[in-house]
Amino acid sequence: MSEQQYIKDQLIEVAHQTFVRYGFKKTTLDDIAQKFGKGKTAIYYYFNSRDEIYRAVLDKEVTEALDMLRQATDKVTGDVEKIEAYVEVRLKLSGHTPLLNEAEHEVRLQNNEWVDSVQKRFSSQKVEVLSQILAHGIRQGVFKIEEPELAALAIETALKGLERDRLPSGESALRSEKLLKLLFYGLLQ
Repeated sequence: MSEQQYIKDQLIEVAHQTFVRYGFKKTTLDDIAQKFGKGKTAIYYYFNSRDEIYRAVLDKEVTEALDMLRQATDKVTGDVEKIEAYVEVRLKLSGHTPLLNEAEHEVRLQNNEWVDSVQKRFSSQKVEVLSQILAHGIRQGVFKIEEPELAALAIETALKGLERDRLPSGESALRSEKLLKLLFYGLLQ
């Protein structure tokens, strides 16, 4: 990695910490520069605006969250276990993506198109991860569903609802276990 890329990555990390602490609206370039230990001109070398830094920070959160999901599902071999790992990590993600959570709230309040596009891209990538697991499970005869993309969207929507509940970790684990039973065993007796 070049020195410039290293410095840019460090700046993104410092900006992330600053945005988490103060929120998007209250964070200024001066705040980021002060925490970074350099002047604003150094920041302008890498980014044209506070919005551009924020985008880079959100992109970093998305990438890290997707990496966490993929790593969790790659650690296990069975398709059912992959879904279980996905659900477990997915419900913990909100604690690892504070700016995405804040950004989602901002979209609802201010109709920010760029943030909305990040949220949609993140959602579609999560659905894609799930869809691939389900499609593999269908080919292996593990799952009996006709449309893995639709099933993945339904699962992700259910998880989003549980995430919004912001339950204590013990209750969240219990709810995810119940959700998994519902997913795998359905509504029929």
